[in-house]
Amino acid sequence: MASAVDRLRAAGHTIKVIEAPPTMKAMKIAMRWFALDQVNLPFKIFQDGGESPIADLDAMDPGKFWDPGFVADLRENSENISISADIYDYREEWAKIWREAGIDVLLCPASRGSAFPSIVVPFGKADQTLDSKDGYDASVVDEGPTGFQLVGWRFQDDQTLMTTELIVDELKA
Repeated sequence: MASAVDRLRAAGHTIKVIEAPPTMKAMKIAMRWFALDQVNLPFKIFQDGGESPIADLDAMDPGKFWDPGFVADLRENSENISISADIYDYREEWAKIWREAGIDVLLCPASRGSAFPSIVVPFGKADQTLDSKDGYDASVVDEGPTGFQLVGWRFQDDQTLMTTELIVDELKA
């Protein structure tokens, strides 16, 4: 990703480093939302079928993130309101950062999913001499394809696509 940033800066693009709200905060809000499913239906389906979920899905099991006494009674809907307010507040934290920084898209490591408009851009190859970190065996992925993800603001798919097109064209040059 650093080489993409360097090339974009050299081409005259402004790259801003932002201080993002903690992603664990979003994860905890999401897990509370998912925990409203009192029977944990997706995992019940796996169990009934004698299957095990893939590791990524198992790691997101809401039962691992919420306090067992957390939703004592859903009839009052106060937890629904609380979660909705927390989602709104977290989204507003991001909106404030987005507005104040005046950014078009976020340049992020490639990810397997996003609830916002996003595009993964293939760029470069892994290089074990550059990507080595303690506790990480970079030789396993050496020469493998790499890339980054561009994430746009909600409901701004067209802006995200146009910005991606500009960036991809710049990186091809």
